[in-house]
Amino acid sequence: YFRQYRQNSALECEYGERISRNKMNNIKQIWNNLLDASGYKCRVLSYPVMLVILVACMIHSFRNVGILDAFPDTATYLRAGDNLMNFTLDVLRTPVYPLILAALKAISGLTYLPVAVAILQWLVFLIAIPYFYKLSMALIRSRKFVFWCVCFFAIDPYVYGFNNLMLTESLSISGLVFLVYCAAKCFQRPSAKYILWYTFWCLFLLFLRPAYVYLMAVYVIFIIMLILRFSSESKRAIITAVVGCIVVFSSYYSYKSEIRRLYGINSITIVSDYNKFHMLLARDLFKSKYATNPVTREKLEKACIDTIQGPDRSTFGPVYCRAMKGLKSLSMPELDQYVSDVINQNKGRMIIGTLSRACRYTLLDNSLCCYTSNPIRFNLRVTFEVWLYFGLCYLGCLIYAMVKARRLAFVSIFVFVISGASFCVGLFGAETENARLFISGLPFLILMFFQLLSQTKLKQQGEGLIV
Repeated sequence: YFRQYRQNSALECEYGERISRNKMNNIKQIWNNLLDASGYKCRVLSYPVMLVILVACMIHSFRNVGILDAFPDTATYLRAGDNLMNFTLDVLRTPVYPLILAALKAISGLTYLPVAVAILQWLVFLIAIPYFYKLSMALIRSRKFVFWCVCFFAIDPYVYGFNNLMLTESLSISGLVFLVYCAAKCFQRPSAKYILWYTFWCLFLLFLRPAYVYLMAVYVIFIIMLILRFSSESKRAIITAVVGCIVVFSSYYSYKSEIRRLYGINSITIVSDYNKFHMLLARDLFKSKYATNPVTREKLEKACIDTIQGPDRSTFGPVYCRAMKGLKSLSMPELDQYVSDVINQNKGRMIIGTLSRACRYTLLDNSLCCYTSNPIRFNLRVTFEVWLYFGLCYLGCLIYAMVKARRLAFVSIFVFVISGASFCVGLFGAETENARLFISGLPFLILMFFQLLSQTKLKQQGEGLIV
């Protein structure tokens, strides 16, 4: 008996050692694959080194975790969370981010809320990096360019710097990466699972920030592309996408109708009207004569807004303060109706004003670093003209590649649509905060750039664009 027991014990020890060796070999294999995946023989240019740098940036950035009163927007999200806890919709903020803050506040308390938010947003961002890597691998045919594309996404201070702030930018960047990844998987192979995930991220982003209203139109484009890609192969996936689209539209308009019932405005937040007010003020259109409601016109005349001239850089502060007195004299329904009346009566001036200012817009520069207090700062400027020329170049190359291959590049088209939509929202949505609106499209601008750059390494030009 004891002899058999010793033999069994020896076999168990040998089996355990073998499992341990296999686990160590698997870990070594994964580590070696990470080192070699960049395509460089130099071990410094590898993903583990990139992750070490990112962790160092993360640790350093935690010294500047957002303070509760650092930005005016933060306080409005906290108030919206309190309102939602009392089962009341907030007129300033859509519900997703306030609910997240309210949940974290209940767990960590108000004192440690900034730290809890930073940890959550960093975790989501770190999870998004492998999905951005997979998306890059699908679009870029060079491992070296994939490596640099992922590095620019992961270590770009414009991207990760928002992880420490109680603002929606961090989750909007990561969420949009998840959404595009799900779309890319659907274009590769029809899958009801990924379509449901796509619907989830669409709803998440739509109620995270009002600027993502364009995702409803993108969902329709997504369905059309699925029909073109799998017209007869997977009717189940297409039906799932149509049902998901109906859910997204019905959710949005149900929320909008409830806000209209509660507050009397024709949008999901009053912030849209405030952004339009800034645009009217910059074009010298904030005048009482455009008001169709006599009560509104009388209130604006009493506030003497007709004497206000359009501000320039030196006079913006005083002019804005005077204009705000007239704005505050209006109720929310009156403000919503007034800005709509002015825009409807001056569509030409609004369009011309936007286009004339477009060349002066800087969609990305070091001014964003004032939000993030980054240890790294790039002297980088992405203006309207830079994006326009690059976008036209990418679109031209994409059309040429599709004509040459005689098939559609569904993933590349979708990435271009998302990037272009983010750019248009930054251009037309809110002139005073266009950089913050555009930042969610930056990862796809990086992806498109390296996708084009990788064409120099391909024997057949345009091959890497047809995905």
